Amino acid sequence: MKVTMPVHIRAFGLRLPSHPLFGRLVPLAVSLLVLAAGSADADTITLSASFIASGFGEGAPVDPVTGSYSITFDNDVFILEQTAGITLSNLNIAIDGPPAFFYDPRTDLLILGSTFNGLLTVIHDTNDFFLTVGHASTHPINVQLVYAQRGTDIFKGGATLRSTPVPEPSTLALALVGTIVAALRRHRKAPSIPRSR
Repeated sequence: MKVTMPVHIRAFGLRLPSHPLFGRLVPLAVSLLVLAAGSADADTITLSASFIASGFGEGAPVDPVTGSYSITFDNDVFILEQTAGITLSNLNIAIDGPPAFFYDPRTDLLILGSTFNGLLTVIHDTNDFFLTVGHASTHPINVQLVYAQRGTDIFKGGATLRSTPVPEPSTLALALVGTIVAALRRHRKAPSIPRSR
């Protein structure tokens, strides 16, 4: 008859019991932490929000203007006019060019819009717009939208944003590690039921 002694492993100051799953979960958790740490070095962020702009005044063909965006970029880099990394959806006005964005890391200013006339230019009688967001990556303020549609003048109004939080990979990895540690602690604290022979 073969008798095996339970092996205990020390990790993070905890005495963890040996378990068949534990041998597979620890490498997975460590791999996720390494990946998260690697991605944490890069300053790539994703900003997602929906917006509603109004107060365009008389003659505005659309009031309010609504839509949503998701932009992924390195917030340490000055971006003049980039079309990669931006998704613009549910916009209730027509635009003639692809969406793009501008970002200034010194002032945390984000401008997104259509590239039809150039990102920072709206000309009357065109389907074009841009949205400016101050303090875009921290606490958005001074949000304004400027737009024009075919056969109309240029309209400017104030806008409000509703941010959609996007968790960073490191946050997800830490949540996974926390869940694993909590499960192992619970397993350790579970009362053992004596087996009858």
